[in-house]
Amino acid sequence: MRLTPKRLLGWAQDYVESRTRDLNLLAVYLTGSLLTDEPLFGGLTDIDIVCIYNLEPPQPREIRPIVRGVHLDIRHYPRDRFEPPRRLRLEPEMGSEVFYAQPLWDPQHFLDFVQSGVRSRFHSPDVAYERAWKAIDRARTQWQALLSADPHQPETWLQHLDSLRWATLAIATLQGRRLTLRRFTLQWAAEAALLERDAWVPGLLRAFGAREGMQTTLAEWRPRWRQALDQIAQADAEHVHPARLAYYQAGLDALLAHPPEAQALYLFLWTWTYALQSPHAPAASRTAWEEALQALGLFEAWDTLLDASDAFFDDLEQYIETWGREHGVE
Repeated sequence: MRLTPKRLLGWAQDYVESRTRDLNLLAVYLTGSLLTDEPLFGGLTDIDIVCIYNLEPPQPREIRPIVRGVHLDIRHYPRDRFEPPRRLRLEPEMGSEVFYAQPLWDPQHFLDFVQSGVRSRFHSPDVAYERAWKAIDRARTQWQALLSADPHQPETWLQHLDSLRWATLAIATLQGRRLTLRRFTLQWAAEAALLERDAWVPGLLRAFGAREGMQTTLAEWRPRWRQALDQIAQADAEHVHPARLAYYQAGLDALLAHPPEAQALYLFLWTWTYALQSPHAPAASRTAWEEALQALGLFEAWDTLLDASDAFFDDLEQYIETWGREHGVE
């Protein structure tokens, strides 16, 4: 089946039509890759939908399979998550999402009101500057906690990867952009190229342990990675839903086919480590994760990675400070 934007949008609209009789439902919007010119990555995609409710939502998130490798990724929020809209303007992640969101159902014009508030002064230098510092401060706080953390624990690596995501978001949010998981390293490379900061790409790769020649080890561990995700999905669909396995695998394969191939390490680590947060994750999945990181040389490189992250954050902080002075808000 050809996955065209029209067909993908049609599936999103079908879902909305099935939900409009819910009296608690206030508004629905589309976000994510379907709003871009290239929604497919590795030939597959998900469809990101957000539902807003007058009262408490029925659940925080759900995954609805459509066809192999394509699914609805639906988040559910109460209306107070979006009030007041001026607060969202200052959120590095949610602010950009709402700014660009495409309304799918908004009979009471609640989303229209929220977007008007978010878009007002969203690109003002003082607002963008505050968003950027919120993101980089969060990254720094996480990094400081890692100085005394155990690198053999999955939680430690998840926090490390998240700190890098927030640091890069600090730069992207200056222009109101976001970075997504599967294309994270590619989008960061595009961001660095746009700002003529070539050193930012190897800086990020060093910070999470990617290095030349690693792609061979990653390719060798790919079957064990998929096997572990399969095991965890069978035990606990909340942390890794079976419908997302082909989607993740397509993303990993696409990154392994795109130079520098070692950039695939970020998605490889994030998906496996996040899945291990499940209390029902089989012991064998955890053991395989430890063996993979050992084979990739990441445990022994831990202190080096923290130093590389520190240098990377310093470079980004200096850029934000310079940007602030140039725009009269430093």
